[in-house]
Amino acid sequence: LSEKLQGARLEAIKVQLARIPGVDEVEGYEAWTARLSKLTRGGVVAAGLLALVVLGAVLAVVSSTIRLALQRRRSEVEVLRLVGATDRYIKGPFVFEGSLQGALGAFCALVLLSVLFNLLRMYTDTELFTLLGTKPIFLPWAACFGLLLLGGAMGALASLLGLRRWVLA
Repeated sequence: LSEKLQGARLEAIKVQLARIPGVDEVEGYEAWTARLSKLTRGGVVAAGLLALVVLGAVLAVVSSTIRLALQRRRSEVEVLRLVGATDRYIKGPFVFEGSLQGALGAFCALVLLSVLFNLLRMYTDTELFTLLGTKPIFLPWAACFGLLLLGGAMGALASLLGLRRWVLA
């Protein structure tokens, strides 16, 4: 239940409903809603922990990929250093590559999420509409764009983390 319908307000609503002619008993299912609320909070915590694990995995994978790309192009980096290239100039293409990898990964995740959402919606749309009075919609475009930007930023950060030891050495 929402914050507005808890405690004394919920009791007042139950009393008003009990006064309606023909109503014998009003059940608020407080114990059930409390358990559901705890379960929901646990799910939110679990989703947050899973997001942190995925974030760590993404940073590790992109960082390792960039380090491998740097090792593969080691001779090019050495030539760039010999001709006076700055660390920022050397890091640029690798950070761009990491950013591109992150954004592409976020795009693939959004496509997969969209497909799964539409598959689930085909089977549950009428039941949810009947139960909730609303139809579920996919993420708004602004959220999708934000996730793409976040993926790119995570890729760039992972690249910088992977490069800090190799380029400065």
